[in-house]
Amino acid sequence: MKFVYLLAAVVTFASTVLAADFGLLFSVGEHPTVGADIRFGPVYEMRPQVGMSIRKDGDYDMSIELENNFIFGTIATNLEHYIGFSPALNFADHVDARFSFRNYYGLQYEIVPQLKLYGHVGYKLDFDPTVFGTFTSGLGLIIFLNR
Repeated sequence: MKFVYLLAAVVTFASTVLAADFGLLFSVGEHPTVGADIRFGPVYEMRPQVGMSIRKDGDYDMSIELENNFIFGTIATNLEHYIGFSPALNFADHVDARFSFRNYYGLQYEIVPQLKLYGHVGYKLDFDPTVFGTFTSGLGLIIFLNR
């Protein structure tokens, strides 16, 4: 019986994702990131991302994050504004993984239905013994696959 419930949950989730707008995401900010943009309706979108950068000394920084955006609406033609939050895990050479949390305000402009440009600014809480909070920003491009 548990298998039936699990199968029903997977089918429900898959049908929701397939019904949603789905796109590939590329962004620059703290790290260059690659991910997905899944828009579940006019108000909520989710952006799972993986980012990595290599420093001059050969060490790397890597992050895995999940942006959650709540769209307020349209300001002008094809221009939306949103607020969001993003929990993340950050990894680096010779350092234990650390948790961070970002909140931000952003704008996204739909160039054509398949292409969006976005940017956001906000505050990052980094749960690290040496750094607690910093300014954060990002700029990205989304290419939608099913529009």
